[in-house]
Amino acid sequence: MHPLPPGERPRAFRFGPYEIDLDRRELRKLGLRVKLERQPFEILAALIEQGGEVVSREALRQRLWPGEVAGDQEHRLHKAVNKLRAALCDSAETPRFLETVPRTGYRLLAPLEPLARGPATGPSLSSPAPRFRRAWLFAAVILFFAGAGLVYRLLELRVPGGHGVLVPVPLTGFAGSERSPAFSPDGQEVAFCWEGEAQDNLDIYVTRVEGATRRLTYAAQADSGPAWSPDGRLVAFIRRAGPQKTEIRVVPSGGGPERLLAEVHRALSGRPLAWTRDPRWMVIVDAETAAEPAALFRLSVESGERRRLTTPAGTGGDQSPVLSPDGRALAFTRVTGSEFQAIYLAGLNPEFLPTGTPRPLTDPLRHLDGIAWTGDSRELVFSAGVTPGATFLYRVGAGGQRNVRDIAGVRVAGAQPAIALDGNRMAYVRRNLERASVWRLSFSVPGPPVRLIASTGRDLNVDVSPDGRRLAFVSDRSGSYAVWIANIDGSNPRQITRFDAAGPRWSPDGRRIAVESRTEGESQIHTVDVETGSIRRLTYGRGFNVLPGWSRDGKQIYFSSNRSGRQQIWRMPADGGEALQVTTRGGWHALEDYGRKFIYYSSDSQPPCIRRMLLAGGEEMDVVQAFSGLGNFAVTSGGIYYLVASGPSQATSIHFYQFSDATTRVAARLERPFRNGLSAARDGSWVVYSQTDAQDSDLMLIGNFR
Repeated sequence: MHPLPPGERPRAFRFGPYEIDLDRRELRKLGLRVKLERQPFEILAALIEQGGEVVSREALRQRLWPGEVAGDQEHRLHKAVNKLRAALCDSAETPRFLETVPRTGYRLLAPLEPLARGPATGPSLSSPAPRFRRAWLFAAVILFFAGAGLVYRLLELRVPGGHGVLVPVPLTGFAGSERSPAFSPDGQEVAFCWEGEAQDNLDIYVTRVEGATRRLTYAAQADSGPAWSPDGRLVAFIRRAGPQKTEIRVVPSGGGPERLLAEVHRALSGRPLAWTRDPRWMVIVDAETAAEPAALFRLSVESGERRRLTTPAGTGGDQSPVLSPDGRALAFTRVTGSEFQAIYLAGLNPEFLPTGTPRPLTDPLRHLDGIAWTGDSRELVFSAGVTPGATFLYRVGAGGQRNVRDIAGVRVAGAQPAIALDGNRMAYVRRNLERASVWRLSFSVPGPPVRLIASTGRDLNVDVSPDGRRLAFVSDRSGSYAVWIANIDGSNPRQITRFDAAGPRWSPDGRRIAVESRTEGESQIHTVDVETGSIRRLTYGRGFNVLPGWSRDGKQIYFSSNRSGRQQIWRMPADGGEALQVTTRGGWHALEDYGRKFIYYSSDSQPPCIRRMLLAGGEEMDVVQAFSGLGNFAVTSGGIYYLVASGPSQATSIHFYQFSDATTRVAARLERPFRNGLSAARDGSWVVYSQTDAQDSDLMLIGNFR
């Protein structure tokens, strides 16, 4: 690409899924308007006008602030470039559109296609989407990844067993996040939920695999979890009708009046219902009382009668039911903690009732996000990962051997898989962008939260060093999840692990950090020397060993393990040795108080709670009820900070439990969804946490799935 003379330059272009009209000053993604401030738009316009040539920082500064001779122009330019990258769902580390040329400026990577006219002025929801655009987009992705010298492994996914190559292509490409795909019985349409072009409310939409997209629901409340009736005439979904009110409704698949089927006790998310092969019944997630763990029920579509299918006593409940295509089995997820679930299987009789006790198909999985049956009813596809924003697709056989493996011989990033009944098509969610950053909130100095650590990726799992001068956190800024450290103000970040790791916790002397890692298969506990980077593995053998924490004297490490059956708190010497079980009622993350009298730990009871017991052992007592996230609490000298979320992907409040009088109060309310990890100063004067700042996802389609 080369710049054209001014008189010959077109004024509208297409690049990737985007179209830009320089005269109208509009940027659109697959026909939908993308909000872009003036300065980021001017930067994009300058790059496009130069047709792939490098545009210097000085030229951009002159364009944005002509005649200005002083000020923080470099900082403002960097900020505007970051906003442009966010709008394009791009990354500085692995750019698709906007490349940084070190010490010089910026360059547009994507090939430009001139348009004879500007992009359409409205969303393309009422008319068929041009198929050539998806084909062109697919080709363009290949071109600019090949041009950058990168291997785009998702474009050629070889299936184990010699079944050929899987080729994902975009199914949707709207602004914001599309999720929860569900195939129609004939496999020609996909229902999904999306917040719309205005990004103001979650509704149900349907797109044809080869055609237009239409909207089905229009209520002011959030709708999610679409599921098709077996005849394809109706789409069922969940509506959050109020803080304590959740409804199951149906709407004609072609559009029309809705009908209320039932109300449930749970504020559900994900895929909380599934239709059976008989249109008279569906399987739903509910509870007989609000205090009980969620279970699966068979719901009569005609009468609303419920019949219990599972009894998840002693667990966090059952979710995400999916029926096998042959109607003989029901798979679902059983919650073993707010971040952990296992896939279970129950046989069904012709009335769609269980024929025996459900059995586990997998060990507990972190952030399990969706399961789907293959067309032959022999395998399940699911997604799981270290964090909700970084999940991958896997397969597991229904025979019970727990033979979990990658979906196509390589790691495929994705979530919420859905497979057509004939087994030949699979849709899933591809997260194009999720930015999470670390923030500090002071309780002693009034003011808003201050962002400490940010990148174009995810920064989370933060922990404060005992002297309050450094932070440890998990970041994917280097391409995979690793543990990093930085000064307390976020400066001088440094990577200290070269393997996938999570849950970092400082030792009391600040010389080591305990982490969990699945690098060698099973989840195991390690310690890392902060200065030398040397690694010591502490746990071995089968078992799910996670969420390490130190004793205050640094001689012991607590962790959670299922080696005795259920997740319990265990304790072992910090340099390795025999591990001893500490709790008996279930436990996940443990911290000692500063006086070394009690251990405080999280439990996966229903609702999840924080318990305490004497350091020497004894009675396990509840101290905090109904908190969110098994590792999301911090012990200070005066009490415990912990999190309470209003719902998945929604804002969170920080609460404080005071030791002196056992009272609880709301310490702060956060505007953005919270991410994993909460840490605090010893005196409780401030906390650090991670939150989601931006996210974007599309639906992908594999047309030759096997």
